[in-house]
Amino acid sequence: MGIEDKVSGRLKQAAGSLSGKEALRREGKEEERRGDIKREAAREREAAARHQDEAERKAEEAERLERGEDAGAPARDGGVDPDTRSRPGAA
Repeated sequence: MGIEDKVSGRLKQAAGSLSGKEALRREGKEEERRGDIKREAAREREAAARHQDEAERKAEEAERLERGEDAGAPARDGGVDPDTRSRPGAA
């Protein structure tokens, strides 16, 4: 999730600083920034997935209301998670 780029970048920056190689230090700085951007993108994707789940939940609730069902009531399947329903030995 970008941590490798960040660590590698910091190592290159240190090596560049110690050896006096400005190009290596600059490359390390760019690599560290790339790692930061990758981590930020991953956080944004996770937030988008959470928002999508919430939007789907609200859409299902609206559909139940349109059918005249109680929005707070469990779904017609009794609120059973279909994944647990299909697995042998699941409660």
